[in-house]
Amino acid sequence: MARSKLDTLVYSTILVAPLATALVYIATVPTPAPVVVLSPAADCDQPAEVVPIAEAPVVDEPAPLLEEPVPPATAEPPPAGAGVLMFEHRLALATDPDTAWGKGSLRGHTNDYGVTVTKAADMTRLPSFLAALAGQSFTVYAADGSACIVDAGPMSIYARVDGQIMIHADEELAGDDMPEEGGPSPAQLAELRRDVYADHAELLVARPEGNARCDGLWARRTALPAPAVFGARAQSEEDRGKLAAAVAPLLVDQPAVVALATSYAAWYEDLGPDHRADYPKWSAFYLQTIDVRRWDEIGGGRSYLTVDVGSPGEACSTEFADHASFVLARSGDTWQVLEDPGFWRPQALMDLDRDGHLEAVLHGGFTLDSRGPDRGLSMSFEIPWWGCPC
Repeated sequence: MARSKLDTLVYSTILVAPLATALVYIATVPTPAPVVVLSPAADCDQPAEVVPIAEAPVVDEPAPLLEEPVPPATAEPPPAGAGVLMFEHRLALATDPDTAWGKGSLRGHTNDYGVTVTKAADMTRLPSFLAALAGQSFTVYAADGSACIVDAGPMSIYARVDGQIMIHADEELAGDDMPEEGGPSPAQLAELRRDVYADHAELLVARPEGNARCDGLWARRTALPAPAVFGARAQSEEDRGKLAAAVAPLLVDQPAVVALATSYAAWYEDLGPDHRADYPKWSAFYLQTIDVRRWDEIGGGRSYLTVDVGSPGEACSTEFADHASFVLARSGDTWQVLEDPGFWRPQALMDLDRDGHLEAVLHGGFTLDSRGPDRGLSMSFEIPWWGCPC
């Protein structure tokens, strides 16, 4: 396939999962990581990092049969609509859709920071489990656990690129024909939209119908068993400070915090004597960066704390960039650290299938992450950014 003009402008970073060699009847369930396209502009100092592709191992002879073959996994995948994200007032039913699912002409949408297009979905081309979601009722949940109900309306393929795309499109598409004012011509913009759709279709979405005011962070098909939902409790700074002081002794000896302390000590040492005075020592940094949020069960008596320690750092800076997260469950008058990993700055918390392992909405609403053993309820996507990352 010939490269599009958009491809000539975007350095795509492709993450390819290494191939695994299967031993008789050992079932694997791959969980694909989202592909993040990060393309530096021409004046960036550093190019995007290219991840090398690992070569597949060569097997000269087949492995001998096991005396007692392991039966294949029997767990069924979660039903369609078990947990979906809400994005730009749309139900995000699936990520990484096939552009061949679309039909008709492209529709451009207002985007002050890039290009957004959609194309109507051809219901006859969709996988049956996705086509069956048309007209289904969904319960939409907000961060505080409040809920409303909508129906899945018309479906479409959603494609988008943000960043300095129009600036570089001017240079690439226009040439000598670029008007002095007004940017690309309608024909050139149409070509750009076609390229964005071909290269960056991110979601299969459905327009909510039946309740124009209903919106939230995530949704679940109403016909499925109700999830356990935990609403974020409104807290004053004083209350959050008290909780932070209460959980600090519970976490200080956790392996993740010990590793974080070691990482911080090495970073602090590298600062040199002239700069160390500008930053706190580990003990103060630990207490200053503990962030606690309390979540209470809607219609139930359970409560959780989500706790973050550390900092993600600042893009393109030398700030310390490491952190750890935990979930604590209320046990009587105390809090107990759960074995499951925590979530970094969750926006919503729930247990979709009531298996005792939590799910959360993260990363500005772009990720639904699961702590379930098979992570089958997880979904994640990224909007490609065209330009320098900072």
